[in-house]
Amino acid sequence: MGRRSVGVCLAAGLAATWSAPATAARGERAPNVLPLRSVVLYESGVGYFERRGPVQRHADLALLVPQNHLDDALMTLVVLTTDGARVGALSFPSVLAPDAALAESPAPVDAFAQDGSIVPLLGALAGLQARLRTTRGETLDGRVIGTARVEEPRPPAPDGSTPAAGTVELPVLVFLTASGALRWFHLDEIESVGPSDAPAQTAMDRAVAALSTRRGEAQETIGVSVREGGDLAIGYLAEAPVWRVSYRLVFQDRRARLQGWALVHNDTDEDWNGVAVELVEGRPNSYLFPFVTPRFRYREVVAPEEGMETAPQLAGTNVDQLAAGGESSYSFGLGDVGAMGHGYGTGYGVGFGSLGSSGGPTASTLLAVGELAAETQAAAEQRRELLSYRATEPLALRAHQSALVPVLDGPISAERISVADRAGNVLSAIKLHNDSGYALREGPLAVFDGGFAGQSWLPRMYVGDARVLPHGADLDVVAACDDEQTSEETRIVRWNQPRSQREGGGPGRLEEHYLRIARQTWSLASHASTDRKLCIRIDELPNGRVTGGEVERLTTEYDTEQYHSCVWLPPGQELQHAITIEQGLQRSWRPDALTAAVVRELADIVRLPNETRDVLRRAAEKLAEAETAAEEAAQLQAAGLPVSSEIARYRADLAALAGSGADEDVATDIAEALVEAGRRLDDLNRRSEENTRTAERARRAAVEILRTLPPAAP
Repeated sequence: MGRRSVGVCLAAGLAATWSAPATAARGERAPNVLPLRSVVLYESGVGYFERRGPVQRHADLALLVPQNHLDDALMTLVVLTTDGARVGALSFPSVLAPDAALAESPAPVDAFAQDGSIVPLLGALAGLQARLRTTRGETLDGRVIGTARVEEPRPPAPDGSTPAAGTVELPVLVFLTASGALRWFHLDEIESVGPSDAPAQTAMDRAVAALSTRRGEAQETIGVSVREGGDLAIGYLAEAPVWRVSYRLVFQDRRARLQGWALVHNDTDEDWNGVAVELVEGRPNSYLFPFVTPRFRYREVVAPEEGMETAPQLAGTNVDQLAAGGESSYSFGLGDVGAMGHGYGTGYGVGFGSLGSSGGPTASTLLAVGELAAETQAAAEQRRELLSYRATEPLALRAHQSALVPVLDGPISAERISVADRAGNVLSAIKLHNDSGYALREGPLAVFDGGFAGQSWLPRMYVGDARVLPHGADLDVVAACDDEQTSEETRIVRWNQPRSQREGGGPGRLEEHYLRIARQTWSLASHASTDRKLCIRIDELPNGRVTGGEVERLTTEYDTEQYHSCVWLPPGQELQHAITIEQGLQRSWRPDALTAAVVRELADIVRLPNETRDVLRRAAEKLAEAETAAEEAAQLQAAGLPVSSEIARYRADLAALAGSGADEDVATDIAEALVEAGRRLDDLNRRSEENTRTAERARRAAVEILRTLPPAAP
């Protein structure tokens, strides 16, 4: 019981003696805290906090900042004045790294925290000026000598029975009083003991604070010295929760209003009273940097000269110990600050599924169809708008609470539509055009149309952007593609010979540029009580055009632009809807992939010019010669396989007869057969090689003929 009570008393004494604020210990008046007036929250996870108010000349001001935010605050702190107010230096408590704080401590408080033993902690106070209070009310000033163990008779048992004979060793604290008396005290006689000089108190206070696992949450005071009075504003960055926004689209007859609500968190220990809040979607670069903690550059340890071996260099050690222990290396740097990045992904449960692409023909580079033929290509525009929202009135938000803040409420252009895909799935959707005057950050969107109509996801939209946003299944509209007829019309056949490696290099290729035309017939029906605008979504169509109905090129929920064939459906009626889809495509063949059948089929296309068809016919004849020769070469190679097997058998027979004493005539007959088979195999190989060379010459001739195809302007 004695040891436990002494430990508690010592801990209480440390807390009472060394944790009081310096201003309170000196009896000084606490400085005024500059009030928080505005907060700007960014998407990158930081906030700009601005404190503003009138100040008097030579006044003492304070900024309250959590310790783990000191680095951010002091790296970015900016002073803003409008009428001549000036500030001097800013002061704040030094924030030592835990290892440094523990190393400076006069007592090993970390060891005490690990094993709970008070004796090493008391012994480490040896040599320090200290003040000791006993349980009898006696107060002594002096120095701690250390701890010792003394033998004493065994104390009575807890039940009061007579103790066994013998002695026990008990720890005591040896203390040298200011009058020079040497006294020792049992631990249960000590109420409190601790350093009485200020440096030791400060060092031990820092060491005790370093043991806290939540030390970074403690509020630190940044003192501000005012040189000239006036209106003063001080701003700084600190870590802050990322704000988010959600939307409500409300239809009222044919008009629509968009409401935006931002979710804001006050993660600080300070109430926000009348604070102006601004929410910015921009992602300015921001990084963590160990700015506040003192840093020390290690110096080289030089071997001492004769007669100076005991000269100390640093407290707690000396040069001999440093030299004997070796030189430590120390480095400090920011690292790859420039390697920054961010990403964002999201999704929701309403849609047609991800859009994919398959292999096959590519968009023609010669046939300009649809947007390539009639539409001017827009130049890329670098958008530099900073999405920003301002709360309509100052915010009152208590510490560690959150609020849903209205940031947008106004008219917006929105049209109700139904969207059908190729498989006949029909979704309710809105065609939203951002004419609100504000850039919209991405976020969830709830649609209300006489009640809750569904949810969607609003992507980032700048002023002037438009999107199609599905928000639920449309069960009142039926759409089905009953028939689709597809045809192809070849328009250009040419030989494309790259002029440089940059254009692909290689031996060139034969290209066919053609139109693929798909004619679809749709059956549409509406069971709704009002007119419905149904837009049939066409699969991604590079270099194409669509006719039939009201054709619109709309940006989808996947941020792709796709054609939509739209038609109005009267309530309770059915109708047939025809759509024609044209696309300019191309196929190509490299020289080694050309066949006479392919080229002959191209030559039979009546639409092509006669000059082109004549070149294709002559090239097809040469390709046919090449194919015939290549086929004969392959047949000769196949005929040589059994002859090769026959030669291998003859050689095996001769090897078996060697040294066996068999009749020489038998060996002679086998040898003659082997020679004859070799002659036949050589003839087959020679004829096969001749046909291979003939095929190669004919294919090269075909390519040279194809090179004479009339050029086509790209």
